[in-house]
Amino acid sequence: ADPSGLIIEITENIVAVGDDSETALYRFKERGLRLALDDFGPGQTSLLFLRRFPIDILQIDKTFVQQGDRDPADRAILQSVIGLAHDLGLVVIAEGIETRPQLELLSELECDLAQGFLLSKPAPAIQATQAIERGRRRLARRASDRVAAQ
Repeated sequence: ADPSGLIIEITENIVAVGDDSETALYRFKERGLRLALDDFGPGQTSLLFLRRFPIDILQIDKTFVQQGDRDPADRAILQSVIGLAHDLGLVVIAEGIETRPQLELLSELECDLAQGFLLSKPAPAIQATQAIERGRRRLARRASDRVAAQ
């Protein structure tokens, strides 16, 4: 099995522990696993962690997303964090999307992925898997339609 499909979410508490956690994270990477830094922003996470640890994905905490479409400071933070993460080669996920204006803002800021109640409520694994499969089929049909239209 291909381990690159597995993503381990870590929090700032894990990366703040010290050298043992850093060694473990590099071992995960050597095995082909991907690492996501969850809830980035509201805690004590240092920008140094983005450089020091082998992170693939940065998950922006909902505290910045919730007001980003209304608060210029949160919008500026979102724009800066997304730009910085992209410059570091990271995929960016915004958490806690609850409204269409939030989703539109994140799309405008070129955030890679989004999660939140607007998109889906928590679901059992079987329902989530079925929803993913339906989405893949829709994307495949759209791609096929675009090719046919050319």
